[in-house]
Amino acid sequence: DAYQKKECYYLPLIARFNMVRQFCLNKVKQKAEEMVVRTKAQCEREVVRLKAALPEGGERRWKIGQAYDCRDRAVARLKKAPAAVVKSYLKNWPKWPLLELYQRVFAFPEQALAWSEGSLTAARAAEYAEIFHKQLQGRDHWEPAMEDLAPLIYLCSKVFGVKDDVRPLHIVVDEAQDYSAFQYQILKMLAAEASFTIVGDMAQGIYAYRSIRNWTELSEVIFAKAPIQMQQLTQSYRSATEIMLFANEIIAASPQGHFVPAEPVLRSTAKPLVVESPNQQELLKGLTKMVRQLRKEGCKTVAVLTRTAAAAASTHAELAKALSASVQLITDLAEDYAADISVMPVHLAKGLEFDGVVIADCSADVYQLTEADIKLLYVACTRAMHRLVVLYSETPSPILQSIKPDTYELVKS
Repeated sequence: DAYQKKECYYLPLIARFNMVRQFCLNKVKQKAEEMVVRTKAQCEREVVRLKAALPEGGERRWKIGQAYDCRDRAVARLKKAPAAVVKSYLKNWPKWPLLELYQRVFAFPEQALAWSEGSLTAARAAEYAEIFHKQLQGRDHWEPAMEDLAPLIYLCSKVFGVKDDVRPLHIVVDEAQDYSAFQYQILKMLAAEASFTIVGDMAQGIYAYRSIRNWTELSEVIFAKAPIQMQQLTQSYRSATEIMLFANEIIAASPQGHFVPAEPVLRSTAKPLVVESPNQQELLKGLTKMVRQLRKEGCKTVAVLTRTAAAAASTHAELAKALSASVQLITDLAEDYAADISVMPVHLAKGLEFDGVVIADCSADVYQLTEADIKLLYVACTRAMHRLVVLYSETPSPILQSIKPDTYELVKS
């Protein structure tokens, strides 16, 4: 243990293991060589004794031969012994597969406390263990989620190390707002040079619970000691002017603030339609009507966006019955977008664009005046290139209520 702390503390675990194995092997070999010398000396003394004690003849030659054979067998055993002894000793060292090692951090709070060397409190370790065991309820085994990948890579680097020939010289990060501080630290650790191109839109940070929230986290914390050149791009090329002005009003409602409004291209279209319905039944009728209307206006691709995956599934079922055109439900497993009309939750639409977009339900109980919902609604609106329709029943979302009335056209279904 003292040897590890003094000579190997900076190395990955496997490299430490190999160094300790070599250290033990050298020590045992040294002892074995000393024993070989003593064995040979003992044999020579026995030969001298035999020569003095026995007369010349067959018996003396046979016993001297036996002494040399005994010496040779002992020397052969001593030469093989170091590898076998060290192997037997190292068998007692604990060996866990990487995933099992990772799980122990969360499953056993006392183990996590011991490994953290004071950086983790007992309360926080117990909290992690409780969350982990809740995730295991009703499951046969634990499977890592996306949030586990960064710490798993970190753990892997500490166990196996990172080869220099696999370190990237330059890293390009798109959708920067979707990555956590931990993930950026992992990228820094893996990079051969601190050379990055990082692009993104913080207004589209719909995963704020697990990602960075502003550029300051990158410039002043994660890359605080690196020379940084920042350039702000404000021109939007996807959405028509009226749609972008409407979307800018939505993101302006953010309590976080400090979002620079996007500058739309000089391409005009009709103002976004905000459709009021007295109840959910009428909202579904209005939704079907709006999808048909967008198709008649020439929108080749139409997306119906919902707040959740469950809402997307139920909305798809209703539209598939009411419309003759092909309607596709987009899920996490979708590999193509072949249908003219796509129904999906907003988070799956990020990065996509459509001629027309219908936000299926922007009622007060669906989109709250929170940072997460504001950004989600902003993402939904900015998927539209030419036409945007927003529906709600009874009471509109407080986000809609905060928007200037002259940026949209209000109609009743």
